[in-house]
Amino acid sequence: MDAAAYASVAAAEAQANAGADAKAMAWNGGERASDVMLEDVEAPTDMQGTKGLEFDPFFTETAELDLGEDGEKHGQTSFTERRRVDLRWRHLSFDVGVKHKKLGKTDDSNRKAILRGISGEVRAGTMLAIMGSSGAGKTTLLNMLAGRLTSSKDYEVSGEILVNGAKRNPSTFKRQSAYVEQEDKIFAEVTVYEQLKFAADLRLPKKMPSDVKEQRVLSTIQELGLMKVKDSYVGGEQVRGVSGGEKKRVNVGTELVTDPSLLFLDEPTSGLDSFNALNVMYTLRKLASNGRTIVTTIHQPRSNIFSMFDYFCLLAEGQVMFFGPAQDAVEYFARLHFRCPERFNPADYFVDLVSVDPRNPQAEGKSRARIEYFAEEFEETKKTIDAEFSKVDSTVQQEHQSKYASNWFHEYSKLTGRVWKLNTREKIANTARFGQTIFFSVLLGLIWLNNGRIDWGNPVVASQEAFNIGGIVFFISINQAFAGVFNVLFVYPLERSVVLKERASGTYRVSAYVLARMTADFPRTLLQVLLFVVIIYFMVGFRSEAGPFFVMLYVVFMTQNIAEGLTFCISTVLPDPQAASAIVPVFIILSMLFGGFLINPDAIYDWISWIRWVSFINYAFQTLIINQFGCGPECGEALLTDPFTVEISLATGCLALLGFYVFFRVLWYTILRLTGPKLASEL
Repeated sequence: MDAAAYASVAAAEAQANAGADAKAMAWNGGERASDVMLEDVEAPTDMQGTKGLEFDPFFTETAELDLGEDGEKHGQTSFTERRRVDLRWRHLSFDVGVKHKKLGKTDDSNRKAILRGISGEVRAGTMLAIMGSSGAGKTTLLNMLAGRLTSSKDYEVSGEILVNGAKRNPSTFKRQSAYVEQEDKIFAEVTVYEQLKFAADLRLPKKMPSDVKEQRVLSTIQELGLMKVKDSYVGGEQVRGVSGGEKKRVNVGTELVTDPSLLFLDEPTSGLDSFNALNVMYTLRKLASNGRTIVTTIHQPRSNIFSMFDYFCLLAEGQVMFFGPAQDAVEYFARLHFRCPERFNPADYFVDLVSVDPRNPQAEGKSRARIEYFAEEFEETKKTIDAEFSKVDSTVQQEHQSKYASNWFHEYSKLTGRVWKLNTREKIANTARFGQTIFFSVLLGLIWLNNGRIDWGNPVVASQEAFNIGGIVFFISINQAFAGVFNVLFVYPLERSVVLKERASGTYRVSAYVLARMTADFPRTLLQVLLFVVIIYFMVGFRSEAGPFFVMLYVVFMTQNIAEGLTFCISTVLPDPQAASAIVPVFIILSMLFGGFLINPDAIYDWISWIRWVSFINYAFQTLIINQFGCGPECGEALLTDPFTVEISLATGCLALLGFYVFFRVLWYTILRLTGPKLASEL
């Protein structure tokens, strides 16, 4: 059935559907429980007259803020400097290349359209809802409007987007807008106040006084109704914290603290119960009423949430079914012979109308014909939108602003402080880390107790004891390599997601983050290694001189850091912990096999023996062997050639380990740069 044929039977079908839908609402007197809550409560004075806001329990909060020396309440500031933003877009399209199943390559000749010529606008002080069934293109459109999609070899974006009538500048647009992701990516061990303070410190201008930033943070906390949980941890799976609705508002507040003119949100009510979802939307409604432009995707909101929206965009299969004032949607579809039944949630009705029914071929064909019918009917409205767009001089460029609000050293300082604070608060991880260190150092010390005190007067016994020392030295290298792996493998994936989110918001530079991570991790790693070396060094009975002790400390420290760097690289490429945990040990075991102890290098075929020169465990093992026996004939220098085949000097080994350390950190930085978010500069 095509669209033209469908139109002829739509009126008759609508009448039958209306009767059936009305019967479905017979329970509860025709009203949903979500539509009758809090009706009789009078709205607070500051909320009366605001669209869709009958009552908001969070904004009746009367928490007092701290008084400064001037007697003023810090945090209660009105941000009159915020610039109002109108956003317009025309002919937005998003095409994805379909990959060939056998070749695994993208076929440019067979592209799938995710969005097809979307046009619209949203003005300052209003809230736009983007709705549709799953796969309709809601998040894709939101990401295009937010500047988070750019053309690549796998997909192509096209269209025009104007900010206050000017072609947007990516750096400037990032500074004046904010994006709240569907998933709340926040560290569990930070408090609500610390989360917003960190965002304010890095995303507000460096020249802004610290007391003004403090006021901004406190004002945002109060505006979001979070004052009572200000000093509570955000929380996570293993850390008790705020509720789901409060965590969602913390996520919003992280972006809101910069006082953006334009706020994008992806499914802000996802995962929340109806009460918390309502409160989050109350918050957004008030933000819009204060002059911000808000664009959000949302999946079938309850009726009193739907009534909060000024504009409504309904998508189906990448096409617009309706765009315009939300209050006009019911009448628009009624003119197309699809009138929403009385006391029925319009949002549910509209999404059901434009969803594909896959139950059987007949139902699917009928629903697709209905979608095509709506798309054709909307063409006239789309022409009007495009005509208004054409009146604007789209050649005007938006003024340029720096990509980052703070300088590099300020970012480095704040990041170092945050990583250090998180490191000290990871009680479970720190207990496991240092507990494991003490356990293995004592265990190895007991197994190799006093083996380092070799009797060189008996060559046969000395040779056997020397070989035992080779075993403990090799095991130390392996143990510290795996210690470095486990220090990162199960902690970094969450951190990576937070870093990607913060980078997409222009919070800081990659280089500042990498160096801050290295700086803040240094004391904890050094303490762990020092604890390990002190216990095992004296229990085994290695050379009783200061020089060899500090060489071992250096080698063990570098070995652990090299393994951490390798794990950072692999975990960045493979964010799934299970995938990373399967790949990282492969590299460690490969380095171990060519580590110089399990097999003599001369016994390995030339075509594969070169791997030993890229094995950091090999360099660690040889350096520690030289450190123990390379002090002249009286302490077993002859053993460096038999049974151990040492091919480097002590200095070469130490420099090689330093080179591995620097290489993996630079590689990690490069991977982060290449895998980070890209701005849509062409739209």
